Amino acid sequence: MIASLRKAHRLSFVLLAFALPLLCILALRARQAPPPPQSLGFLPAPAPVSGSPLHTGEIAGLHFEVYQGMPPQGTPLQLLVTTNHELKLADPLLYWSQEPPSATAPALDAILLGEVGSGARHQFSLPDTSTNSAGYLTLYSPAKGSVEASAAVAGKGGSL
Repeated sequence: MIASLRKAHRLSFVLLAFALPLLCILALRARQAPPPPQSLGFLPAPAPVSGSPLHTGEIAGLHFEVYQGMPPQGTPLQLLVTTNHELKLADPLLYWSQEPPSATAPALDAILLGEVGSGARHQFSLPDTSTNSAGYLTLYSPAKGSVEASAAVAGKGGSL
């Protein structure tokens, strides 16, 4: 009786040795890729820029420039963010809003542009509402749960 149980046990281990890796590979191939951020309905993909910036500024060591996107007509404003040194924040998030932020959170109408890392250049499309009106860039730290910095940005007309 013990011999038959040993045979069954050995056979089950051999089958599992082949079946489990195969099932893992099939499961990895069957999973769907996450949708790109542009397809989530928030902001269009970054567009090429040309000419001189409409607005420049600094926010907590981040240098930013706002450009008009290249044609076709209706291309949103483009925000270029450059960091030249290491940020002392854990996973800083950059938001755009038409209202100023509070000390602890971005404004209620804030739209997440994305994460900004150290020593990198990032490009974001600003929402359509930014074209003619001023707004605010907000640097938020989820780790600290607070707004680290905020800067007013002029709209296309150049007024704040």
